Amino acid sequence: MLLATCNVHIDLGENYNWTPLSWAAQNGHETVVKMLLDTGNVSIDSKDIYGRTPLSWARKNKHQTLVKTLIDMGSVEP
Repeated sequence: MLLATCNVHIDLGENYNWTPLSWAAQNGHETVVKMLLDTGNVSIDSKDIYGRTPLSWARKNKHQTLVKTLIDMGSVEP
């Protein structure tokens, strides 16, 4: 897998500071969120330029399973 074998910076954000974790959480991609968190190389509470975290995006878009996963994995964003 690319995440495990290459020197990939998986916690970098783009113009809005949306990281791969943010994108996956916004769009309900549970498997991708778990894979990224399992690397230990992502900031679970990183904020985009709007101050939103992956947890707040998952909550806003009603991805309840992801909300639980992010909280269980240590997201502390209120």
